Amino acid sequence: MSNNLETSKYTWEIHNTISDEILLATEDYPKLLQQLLHNRNITTESEISSFLDPIESINSYSILPNIAKATDYITNVIRNNKKICVFGDFDVDGISATAILGRTFQAAGVSIIPHIPNRFTEGHGLNREAIKMLKDLDVELIITVDTGTTAIDEINYANELGVSVIVTDHHLTFDALPEAIAIINPQLPDSIYPFMGLTGAGLALKLAESIIEKLDLDRSILDDLYSLATLGTVADIGTLTSENRGIVNKGLKSIGQKPLVGIKALSIASGRKNTYLNVKDLSWNIIPRLNATGRMGDPKLSYDILTTNEFPDAVEKAKQIEEYNILRREETQKGFKTAMNSLEPGPIYIAQDKTFHWGIIGLLANRIAGRFNKPAIVISEGEEYSLGSARSIENFDVGNIIEKTGGLIGGFEKFGGHAQAAGFTIENSKIPLFKKTIQELSRNYAIENNIQDMNNSLKIDCKLELDDLPKEILKIIGMLRPFGEKNPEPIFMSNNLTIQKKRLYGSRNRAALIQLKSTNFIWDTFASNNMMVPYEVGDKVDIVYSFSLRGGNMNTGMNLNIQDIRHSKVS
Repeated sequence: MSNNLETSKYTWEIHNTISDEILLATEDYPKLLQQLLHNRNITTESEISSFLDPIESINSYSILPNIAKATDYITNVIRNNKKICVFGDFDVDGISATAILGRTFQAAGVSIIPHIPNRFTEGHGLNREAIKMLKDLDVELIITVDTGTTAIDEINYANELGVSVIVTDHHLTFDALPEAIAIINPQLPDSIYPFMGLTGAGLALKLAESIIEKLDLDRSILDDLYSLATLGTVADIGTLTSENRGIVNKGLKSIGQKPLVGIKALSIASGRKNTYLNVKDLSWNIIPRLNATGRMGDPKLSYDILTTNEFPDAVEKAKQIEEYNILRREETQKGFKTAMNSLEPGPIYIAQDKTFHWGIIGLLANRIAGRFNKPAIVISEGEEYSLGSARSIENFDVGNIIEKTGGLIGGFEKFGGHAQAAGFTIENSKIPLFKKTIQELSRNYAIENNIQDMNNSLKIDCKLELDDLPKEILKIIGMLRPFGEKNPEPIFMSNNLTIQKKRLYGSRNRAALIQLKSTNFIWDTFASNNMMVPYEVGDKVDIVYSFSLRGGNMNTGMNLNIQDIRHSKVS
């Protein structure tokens, strides 16, 4: 028997059981399904119906502000054989959005100039040098994707050069807006669009749909465009609720049934034998590779693999991308060690160092946030200016906090972001005041929103008796897919299970296969080795877990993936 040490670092927080008063009396929605939906704030019959048929949540592009004006202008430019540039961003949301419009114009027989700014020489967003370069290439229209709402000076400069600009962007708007031909952003003050959570790729998809309709193009292209919009939505951590859920649902089906050759090649490069991918597969295997080009080199390579139609070409590009990905992993591992040594704890965890590679500071911030369940900022210090990248936790609007901090310290050179992620460029002389101010604002924000009580909690959907599981439990869980931001995979708790066997496996024995016995059944479960160190055969344990299919087949049984474990209390 073990010494009853515990490895759990979480407080277990179980959702309240759904009451009989709000339980819908219908066999269409079993009680467990209603409990899981209730935990996600989906309670009425109409909300449930919409959630379970996510395609219903996809809104018409026509109600987006200024989209008709933008489409008419684009159509006239095409008819007059004028040059068009699609101006994106170097993250996967921006690259996917650029590829969506690139493929749409390709279907219309229109050759465009895609421009994805270099992270190191240009930074985020429109810039004068790129605009001048495009003017010299006789571009008459720039369409921005995933950027542009705050580019007032840059768009004024484009106007001076005689280059028109149409903005599609999902980022926060300010009081002043640029003098663009049209701004398509659901967050504009006069917008009546019902969903604020579209990503850059989601908005590019909407404009593409409008162009396809206007030019009477073959609508079968939309399958590929939804695949690309899914990449952008998942990569940008778009909430998988409402319309985003519908987009990702359609996109995953397209990827599984008829993938773009670029996605297929990247899937093979990641070691997968098929393209029936879920959100986790995209997040862990495909998206990091597409992001690696912008982090470590030229993001245009990722655009090229998403727009090629030739599989051999895609395979060659996937090999090049893999080289960037290996370099990205090496820099991240090195940078994380440095970050741990320089970490400044507080309401926001901050790491600052001269050696941080610009391309991976967002990854480092994400790791720190995940490790400590705190919002995190990583700053790569330059000679006069430094780059900062932030990642957040649930219910903490880090973009808003950084924006407010900037207003109190005299502003940033550049800033952009949203609730869960943000980036900025700052003068070195302002960094001490920045740190002091943002910690004060974050402390107040956490208190006002009761966030300090949520740290290190593990939210459990409900308690289950493994000897008496609801019928068709896997089918019920499957009805909630795709899982992601604001729609997490369900996790459950079961008590008083006995460890029958324990075996280490995997690279460096980092994983553990454990057989647990309930009263009547033996369950195969998986956990990390570190988690299982204090537990031995014969111990009675309580576990928090998710279900998975054994061998990927619903007919061959289930496994339990342990999220957390502790010794059972002796009664």
